[in-house]
Amino acid sequence: MTSYINYFIEVNCCLLVVGLLYWLLLKNDSDIRFRRIFILSGVIISLIAPLLQLSNLSLFESSTLSEIPTTILPELVIGQQSSDTQLPNDGMRYVPMGYLVISIILLQVFLFQLMQVAWFTLSRKTQIKKEGYYYIIETNGTLPTFSFFNLLFFDNSIPLSDTEKAKVMYHEMIHIKQLHSLDVIILEISKILMWVNPIAWYLRKEIQDVHEYLADETVIKNTEAQQYKSLLAKMALSKAHLAIGHHFNKSKTLKRIKMMDQVKSKVKTWKPLLAFPLMAAIIFIVSCNDQVMDDIDTAMETASQKDVPANLQQKMTELEQKYPDAELVYIEVEGSSEAAMKRLKDVDPNSIAFMNVDKSENTIGIILNRNGPIKSVVDQQTEVFTIVEESAMPPGGYAAFYERMSSTLKYPAQAKKEGIEGKVYVQFIVDKTGKLTDYKVMKGIGAGCDAAAIAAFEQLNETWSAPTQRGVAVKQRIILPITFKLGNDSKESEG
Repeated sequence: MTSYINYFIEVNCCLLVVGLLYWLLLKNDSDIRFRRIFILSGVIISLIAPLLQLSNLSLFESSTLSEIPTTILPELVIGQQSSDTQLPNDGMRYVPMGYLVISIILLQVFLFQLMQVAWFTLSRKTQIKKEGYYYIIETNGTLPTFSFFNLLFFDNSIPLSDTEKAKVMYHEMIHIKQLHSLDVIILEISKILMWVNPIAWYLRKEIQDVHEYLADETVIKNTEAQQYKSLLAKMALSKAHLAIGHHFNKSKTLKRIKMMDQVKSKVKTWKPLLAFPLMAAIIFIVSCNDQVMDDIDTAMETASQKDVPANLQQKMTELEQKYPDAELVYIEVEGSSEAAMKRLKDVDPNSIAFMNVDKSENTIGIILNRNGPIKSVVDQQTEVFTIVEESAMPPGGYAAFYERMSSTLKYPAQAKKEGIEGKVYVQFIVDKTGKLTDYKVMKGIGAGCDAAAIAAFEQLNETWSAPTQRGVAVKQRIILPITFKLGNDSKESEG
């Protein structure tokens, strides 16, 4: 559920940026073609960008994130065993369902309009006339003149001269030739999915107005402008119409005439130079955020803790004797050596005591210290490593740190009320003096959980042992996954 919420939030943020840029820069611009391109590309980017993962960009290899050693700690679970866990508020529980119901209603309205077009087309099947790449269907006054893809519905009940009829047909042919109906479908889907966002409705309306301006612009290049304006006024009759079609006599006729009177000019160079880089930034920021968090999720969740296999029991015993203060555990990662190591790239190598590659089972087994770094001397030729760096250590060890965090960090009342569960990734820096700084939520779930996690760190205000590398104090980046989980037992007791 959290992933869907994140997608919803990210899409709406992107739409807001696109809508704001359009309203500020292009709303009244006379370069209609550029306005169409911007709206269409902006909406498509907004819908797709949150799904992209820019994992192959070399930027990740040279970013600041790689300049400071990063340690991913085991997750801390908050609330699972809490006795005061509350049953989610019944009203909030139905919010997602209510949103979905409205989306389904809007989808049904859209599908009904499509069915109307299909039904009317089939009912006039014997009267359809093919003209090149489009089909003409006379409506006999039942429907106004409009086009939808390569179907041109013509209201032959309105008395028009042959010249006027040709102009009307030419206008609709422009819609067909430029595939305006495809734009409408895309914007309609955006509106249905993100109906709560007024920008989705605004851009849906704007794209259809832009289509009319484009068709008008093409027609008046080949006819006398005043005659065409008179024809628009004549055709501007109040009749029912289908919102998915392009109507010659659609409302806002005066606005269309005013647009014809504007001096046509190419969009100013600085506008696309500003607008498109900002949209590109949306793709980068949203996709990078998701990719970083996917890397962390994979590193922590694809490795499962298991019982030590028989062939490694002796090795575990030796390591326990060698490191009596360490809390050694065995985890296993599925996949080839190269793929598995990529998934484990964010795991602190300082905590690894032994690594075993089982090619027959296609797994990698790792013995590591749950409480933090461990010194080990191993041979790289046998898949183990020589580790000399000293990682930062909290007072009393990691077990004591987790106890302090558990007692300090409480499940936010708002999250309990709304039934919010999920994982919050808190990143912080241990500086050269051991001070914890730069607390930041890399990925959160909201409802007060993100703020509560940061507040717990600030309240502890701890100083750890300074991280060192080659005997020199350095900075270390640490990420702590905190899982907020409502206990099942508590839910049942509340019910």
